[in-house]
Amino acid sequence: MRTFCNKRLLITGVCLLNAVLSFFVFGISSSATGTDSSSGSVSVASLFARLDELDESISETSDAILNVAGEMEQAEYELAAAKLVEESQYGSMKNRIVFLYEGGGVSLLETLFKSASMSDFLNNAEYVQSISEYDANMMSDLVSTRRDIEEKEAVLTAKTQELSDLKDSLRAQQQEVASLIQNSGANLSSYKDKLLENQDIFQAGEMDVSASDTVLLAAILQCEAGSTEEGMLAVATVILNRVASPTFPNTIRGVVYAVNQFEPVYSGSLNATLRRGPSEMAMKVAKEALAGKRHAAVINCYYFVSRDYAAQEGMVGTDINGNVFMARWHQSQ
Repeated sequence: MRTFCNKRLLITGVCLLNAVLSFFVFGISSSATGTDSSSGSVSVASLFARLDELDESISETSDAILNVAGEMEQAEYELAAAKLVEESQYGSMKNRIVFLYEGGGVSLLETLFKSASMSDFLNNAEYVQSISEYDANMMSDLVSTRRDIEEKEAVLTAKTQELSDLKDSLRAQQQEVASLIQNSGANLSSYKDKLLENQDIFQAGEMDVSASDTVLLAAILQCEAGSTEEGMLAVATVILNRVASPTFPNTIRGVVYAVNQFEPVYSGSLNATLRRGPSEMAMKVAKEALAGKRHAAVINCYYFVSRDYAAQEGMVGTDINGNVFMARWHQSQ
């Protein structure tokens, strides 16, 4: 989604007059039409009274559009994060089924016959029960995530409709302004240069980069780089360098979820971060990186490890916020 400035739209003579493009296109003016109050033109007093009303209404609608667009963006990120968690949980559940059930599973009867004693049987039976509880918990978590996704989808649908209704309302208000100005024959040429300003208000709510890529990148940055902006940008640079390299997967998801590459993936901390939502700073750095920003000190790096691990293995590179960045794996002196 595009980021919009927090300043209010220029309403007086700007947003209000965005709607009167047709007036200038047709070159309507009092001298050209020769109209006056006796020929049915709207009086100057009533014209500006109504324009003042529309001025306030357009201002309120424009603010509402920006507010709802922000809420819609947040809803999209939350939904994308929930879906990433669901995919991870579903993948784990499938692997679990293959390992336990398609491979023969573990039954209480089998445990009984393989037990050397009653004590052994009871210990093994407790293990079987723990497996069943683990599976039940996995399924419960998956069902809970699915319900969470359905709720977030409902919120996003409602916000999308609300934003669409607000944009329709703003267009209708602007069209009324155009009609009033055109029928009045008033000369407003001094506002011509401002006519096309702030047109991107109608693009509020559109996304340039997928919500899934943004929130996943932000979450892994937060997990791997802690709380410093510089550290997060350095990690983002490595991840996006990999995406651009033929040696690695060509998507953010492919890079992040590659086998044995990022510890937070298999430790569970990535899913935990996705559930609660990445920090504001992590989202900011992720968006900037996806827009092209890179950390110059690691612009050619494809790997990083913790400072302690680097010292233990004799690896050297650029140290940023506790991580050592390298162009090649196991780079040493």
